[in-house]
Amino acid sequence: MARTWLVAVAAIGVLAAAWVLGSPKAPADGGPLASHRAVYDLKLGRTTQKSHINGARGRLVVEWEAKCDGFITNQRLYTEFLTDEGGATVSDIWLSSWEARDGSLFRFTLTSMTNGEVDEKVTGEARSGAKISPTTPGGAKAGPVAGEAVYTEPAGNRISLPAGVLFPTAHMVALIDAARNGQRMIERPVFDGSRKNGLSDVGAFIGPVQGPGEEKEAKSIKNASRLLAGRSWPVRLAFFAPSKVDNAPDYEFAYRMYENGVATGLVFDYGDFVVNGTLSKIEPLTGCDAPPQTTSAVKSKP
Repeated sequence: MARTWLVAVAAIGVLAAAWVLGSPKAPADGGPLASHRAVYDLKLGRTTQKSHINGARGRLVVEWEAKCDGFITNQRLYTEFLTDEGGATVSDIWLSSWEARDGSLFRFTLTSMTNGEVDEKVTGEARSGAKISPTTPGGAKAGPVAGEAVYTEPAGNRISLPAGVLFPTAHMVALIDAARNGQRMIERPVFDGSRKNGLSDVGAFIGPVQGPGEEKEAKSIKNASRLLAGRSWPVRLAFFAPSKVDNAPDYEFAYRMYENGVATGLVFDYGDFVVNGTLSKIEPLTGCDAPPQTTSAVKSKP
């Protein structure tokens, strides 16, 4: 269950009809996306008897960096769930990815451990965003074609990707663009490499803008005044399996989205229970001009 959290977290990007990431700036008229490392403390919110969960705690670490050849995301999710019977399950999940600036290539790797034992490894790359050459005498307009995700672990696993699929940073940029333009809802297929079939149909609902300086969290966290200084919007994402035929999402994820890609106020809603994530630490990271670094999010326990 906890593995699916990373699908929602990847949708943050750090956290779109037309999208080309030629620079570390989001499209339209906004400022640059912020390379940063954020730490969120997790705890159980609402729960029901059906969930059989009476306690949860943990930590989520998200790193996002704009490098000269693409965007790097590292995430680590460490959680402990307590059941009605008094048992406990400890989950430790790492997800790392690299996304090309033009959105055409995405590399990903995931390692999942439960109670100290590795239960899943996922590695591969996905391609999308190729252009169709005109084939009719009049010249049909070029457009995006379906792509494919090819896995090295599990070996031989391949997934066809639909036309218009977005990878996580491109999806995050699409959300920011939509919010700036006053859109209240967008729907796109998103592939994030968070599991053996990392493809979801994602519906995003965007609330009213909040002006700079209105964020309460910025007043109590070091460096937050620098990274939480711009406009923001409440966002709720609903995740559906591509083959799902009814209208109920697999789960939902809500947060406050900043114009620079930073996120606060995380809410993971699985229907029978909810886990909340509160920003406890945030710091800027070096951007495009710096050499690649080995990030701490996947090296040490959060």
